[in-house]
Amino acid sequence: MNPPVLNSQVQFLGDGTQQPQQVADLIASFLAGAQQSLDIAIYDCALTGEPADTIKGAVQTAARRGVAVRVIYHGDTERTRGIAPPSGQTETFVTSLGVPDRASGNRQNLMHNKYVVRDAGTDAGAVLTGSTNWGEDAWSREENVILQLFGVELAAHFERDFEEIWSGDIATSGYDAGGPATLWYGGRPMPATVWFAPAEGIEMAHATADTIAQATERILIASPVITSGSILRELSTIVARGVVPVRGVVDRTQMDEVHQQWAGDPEAGWKIQAFETIARGARLAGKVSTPWSPGAVHNYMHLKMIVVDDSVLTRSFNFSHSGENNAENLLRLDSAPFADVCADFIQSLIARYAGTPASDAVQAPDQ
Repeated sequence: MNPPVLNSQVQFLGDGTQQPQQVADLIASFLAGAQQSLDIAIYDCALTGEPADTIKGAVQTAARRGVAVRVIYHGDTERTRGIAPPSGQTETFVTSLGVPDRASGNRQNLMHNKYVVRDAGTDAGAVLTGSTNWGEDAWSREENVILQLFGVELAAHFERDFEEIWSGDIATSGYDAGGPATLWYGGRPMPATVWFAPAEGIEMAHATADTIAQATERILIASPVITSGSILRELSTIVARGVVPVRGVVDRTQMDEVHQQWAGDPEAGWKIQAFETIARGARLAGKVSTPWSPGAVHNYMHLKMIVVDDSVLTRSFNFSHSGENNAENLLRLDSAPFADVCADFIQSLIARYAGTPASDAVQAPDQ
């Protein structure tokens, strides 16, 4: 008898729209479903109080039931390339779990994944992934997405990536992990493809650009930054043609920092022009987040998602050149109903932050 088909589930997080404990309960429920194994890869885990107790309890309960649990986390807490570093609490929290753990990554190759692989190698294989780190601010002050994806093939892909990071180093991970899989959403098949960086970092950027190039109906963007050369070129070309409607939202504070970096690089002038073409033509909205500093609130526009027609591109990967060198993952999910749900959420963010343009080069987007 074939195992029952489980539909993929999506949960969006908004700034001030849910409490951290609600997210902790959702993730703990996923962890509680493990029968044989839990492999967790998390960039930052700044949990305290009840949410920390909930996640810790779920992990330790699983371990006591005989579930094999491992955790990989990013071990370098220095800020690099404009990316907010993980908190100093991550190592303390992870080691308190009492399960095998490993610090990985460095300032050149971040361990930037955020996923859990459950029961890989069994008919119950499943993956929890998305854009969110584990922390109170990430779960209450940032825009993020959490995906629960049920499928043997996909779990196998993520498990191979985890094993490569666990047994080697970031620079050599992702080589044999990516590939196609079939998931379900709303009772219908949802074809999926997953890529893993750094091995497939360039392919991830090109896959995103190639998907954008095929657009005929709509492009909706939600990303902290857009700095990848191939993505900037394709988006600016689409916007300049004016045939396919493009709208989106970015983190205005982070894009201002990027603009300053580009201004100091003679070879990056074309990127300034490309982004301003996109920002103007797509009327990109910008969330004004709090600049990173130790102890500051982390309220970034942290969702990483592009909807192209009936396809969704999402993951831990910022749409950036630097991200191609990190341990990241990119998912392409092909489903009209799923794309509509994601598009609706991005539209809600555009409306929420419409009063602030993504660049000084453009007027504030229309409401």
